[in-house]
Amino acid sequence: MFLKNKKDKKYFDQEPSQYIEFYGILGIIKILNIQFLLIVKKIKKVAQIQILHDIYEINEVDFISFTNTNQTSNKIKDYQSGIIQVKKKHNLKNQIKKQILKNYHYFSYTYPLTLTTQNILDQKRLDINKQYCWNIKISQLIYQIDPKWVIQLIQGFVQQFNYEFPKKKKISFILIARRSCMRGGTRFIHRGINSEGDVANYCENEQIIEYNNMIMSYLIIRGSVPVFWEQKGLMTTLQFSKGEEVNAQAFEKHFQQIQKEKFQHLNKPCNIHIVNLMQRSNKFEQKINLEFENHFQKCNLQFLKYDFFDFHKNPNEIDNYVQNLVQENYLFFLYDNINKKCLQQQIGIFRVNCKDCLDRTNAFMMRIGFHAVKHMLKKVDIDIQTMIVNKMFDINNNQFISAFKQIWSNNGNNISNLYAGTDATTKNATKGPVFRIDSAFIGIQRFINCNFQDSFKMECYNHIVGQHYETKYELPENVKEELLKLQDQYLQTQKINIQIITWNAKSCILKEDQILENFFDNQDNENPDIIVIGIQEAAKIDLLNDLISNHLDESIMKKWSQIISFNILQQLSEQYILLNSYDMKNTLLLIYVNQKTQSICKNIEHDYVKFKFYFKKSYGAVICRFQVNDSVLTFVNCVFPKGDIKLKCLKYVFRNAFQREYVGKNKSNKIQDSNMIFLFGDFNSRINMKVDDQQKLINLYQQKINQKEDFEGLKILDEMLKNDQLISKNVYFIKDYAEHEIMFLPSSQPKNKKQKVSCWQQVLFDFILKKQIKERQNPCKYK
Repeated sequence: MFLKNKKDKKYFDQEPSQYIEFYGILGIIKILNIQFLLIVKKIKKVAQIQILHDIYEINEVDFISFTNTNQTSNKIKDYQSGIIQVKKKHNLKNQIKKQILKNYHYFSYTYPLTLTTQNILDQKRLDINKQYCWNIKISQLIYQIDPKWVIQLIQGFVQQFNYEFPKKKKISFILIARRSCMRGGTRFIHRGINSEGDVANYCENEQIIEYNNMIMSYLIIRGSVPVFWEQKGLMTTLQFSKGEEVNAQAFEKHFQQIQKEKFQHLNKPCNIHIVNLMQRSNKFEQKINLEFENHFQKCNLQFLKYDFFDFHKNPNEIDNYVQNLVQENYLFFLYDNINKKCLQQQIGIFRVNCKDCLDRTNAFMMRIGFHAVKHMLKKVDIDIQTMIVNKMFDINNNQFISAFKQIWSNNGNNISNLYAGTDATTKNATKGPVFRIDSAFIGIQRFINCNFQDSFKMECYNHIVGQHYETKYELPENVKEELLKLQDQYLQTQKINIQIITWNAKSCILKEDQILENFFDNQDNENPDIIVIGIQEAAKIDLLNDLISNHLDESIMKKWSQIISFNILQQLSEQYILLNSYDMKNTLLLIYVNQKTQSICKNIEHDYVKFKFYFKKSYGAVICRFQVNDSVLTFVNCVFPKGDIKLKCLKYVFRNAFQREYVGKNKSNKIQDSNMIFLFGDFNSRINMKVDDQQKLINLYQQKINQKEDFEGLKILDEMLKNDQLISKNVYFIKDYAEHEIMFLPSSQPKNKKQKVSCWQQVLFDFILKKQIKERQNPCKYK
C-alpha cells in the first residue's frame, strides 16, 4: 500500500501493493485501540482568501488500517469475547465517515485556518490555535515528523460570495465559523462550562471583506452560559451541580481566556460585551439568567459589559435594539495589503448567547454582522445605507443583503447540525406558515436526536479529538517502566488530607443553622483538605416526585449544603468551597475543598446508579470523581438493601456507573480506572447469626468494656465481624479494598414487629491502585 504519487519511488524500498488517491492526512485515529490512518478522499473548494489561498470542505474520508483485517478482527474478538466489538468498530467508522466528517469540516493547504486574519497579518502568527484544530491530537505523531504531512482541520462553516457595487467596486465577502473542540459535543451532553473555563458550543465567527488592496475582518463569538448547568434524563431537568465559588472561578477564567486570546497583542484590556437572549418567562431559562447575572455582578472583571434582550418576547424590536447596541463602536481590523501595514484594530467583541446558542443567537449575530459590514464598506467609500429600504432587516431583499442573509443562514444551519443534529429553526423565518411547520418538524427531530443519537455522535466526536474513554494515547509500556524508575527526579508529591463522613439521616428535619456537634474531626489541629459527606435518607421520598424525577427537590439540596457549610465554618474555622453536589432520590453526596486545594481539582464528573430490582426504594449509589493534580479520586456513596441481594447491587453499581447512555449522558471511564476509590455508605451489612446469639455477644461486649477489659471486648467484637455479610461472603471485587478497623457495636434494625437484628450500616472501604506512584495513606477511624 502506498499513499504518494506513483512517480515518487524515493519514499519506499519495495514495490507498493496498492495506490490510493487522497487529498490530505488528518492523523492516526484509534477505534477500540486499533490504529487507522484517517485520510481525506473527496473535497470541494468553498472559498479563496487573498487570491493565493484556497479553502476546501471535506466531503468524504476513509480509514486505512495499519494491521491486517483478519488480525484486527481477532484482536477485537479477544478484547471482549464477541462479535459485538467488531460491529461497534464498523458502526463508529461508518458514522465518522458518512455523518460526522462528510460535511461541516474545512482545511487549507496554505492558509492557517485556525487563526484569525488579524493573527496572521498583524501578529505574523503561523502556529496552530489548538482551541479550533479538531485533529490536533490525532495528528501529533505525524506532525512531529514533518508538519507538511498533515492538514489543520476546523469544524464549523466557510463560505464566500462576490458582489459588484456601482462604479465597478468589487468586493469578496467570506464568513468563517470556527467551533471550539474543547467542549464541542452534542446539545444535551455538553452544556454550560467546565473547570477549565471552556463552554459548550463556543464558536468564533469572522467576517472578512477584501476590496482592492484592503483586507478587513470583524469577529463575533457565541457560547453557552458560562456556569455549571446541565440537563439530563427524559424530563431534561435543569441542574446546577457546583458551588458558587467553583462557578465564580470558572466564570472568570472563561472571560480572562477570551481577553487573552483576542486582545493580548493590544497590551490593554478591551470590552467583552455579553448579549443574553434568553426568556424571563421560561422557568428553566430564567434560572440560568439569574445564575448568569449573579456571577456577572459579583465578578471583578472591569472589561465585561452585560445586556439582556428577551428575543422571543420582543421579535419586532430586534432591529432597533441591535442598531442602538452597535453604537458601541468596537471598530474592525483593517489592513493595507500593498504596504503591509495595519491601519486599524478591533478593540472589543460581542459575545452572544441564548440557551443553546443556535437559532436566536445566529439571527442576532447576523444583524450585528450586517451593521459591522456597513462600517467596513463605508471605510472604503462604499455606502450601502441606500439599499436599506426598511428598518426591518428581514424585509430588505436587495441582492447584496439577500446574499448576506443567505450566507448567515447557511452558517446557522451548519452550527445547528453539529450541535443539535438539525437545521436551524430560523432558516425559513421569512416564509410565514412554512417557517412554523419547519420549526415544528425540527423540534421533533431534535427531541429524537437527543434521546437516540446524541450519545453515539458524541462517541464519534471523542474519537476524532482523541479523547474517547476506550482510546488511550499512551507511551509504550517499556517507556513507562523507565519513567517510573526516574520518578523521584521528575515528580512531586503532595500530602492531601481527606475526611469522609457517612450518615444515614433517617429523613430528619434540620434547620439551616442546626449545630451538628463534633461532626468533623481535625486530628492534631490539622483541618482536612477535602471533606466528603455521604448522606443517606436525606429526606422523605415524595411519591409524585419519585415518579417523575430521580433527584431530590432543589430546595432540600440547598438546605443540606447550607447546614454542612454552616457547621464547617463553626467547627473548622476555615473557608471551604462546595466543589460538587449530586443526588439520587434521597441519597446525597457533597464534596468540599479548602481554597488551596480548589486550584488543583479539575475534570469533575458525577453519576448515579439506581438498583433496578428495587425500584420502589432508593437503593443504589451516587458517584463523584475528579482529578487532584494527576491522580483520579472516586467517591461512591452507597445505599444497599439487606441480605445477599446487596452483592448484586454492588456489582450493578460498578458495572453501570459512567457506562450508561441517555439524554445528556454518554459513556466515560469506569470506576475501576481511578487511582483511588472510596466506597462508603449504608451497606445494611447484617450479622449472619441467630438474633439471640447476637444479643448475647452484644451484652457480653458491653459488660467487658464496663469492666475495662478492653482486649476481651475487642475479641468479642472480632467474633461478630467474622459473621458480617460482606466479609463472610468474600465479595471478589472488595477483596482488594481495605476496610478500616471497626471499633463500635452494630446498630439494631427491625426484622419484624417483635424482633430486631444487628447490622453495621455505615462502612468505609478504600482502594489504591497497585503500582500507584508514591500514594500513601494514614489509618482512618470511625466516629
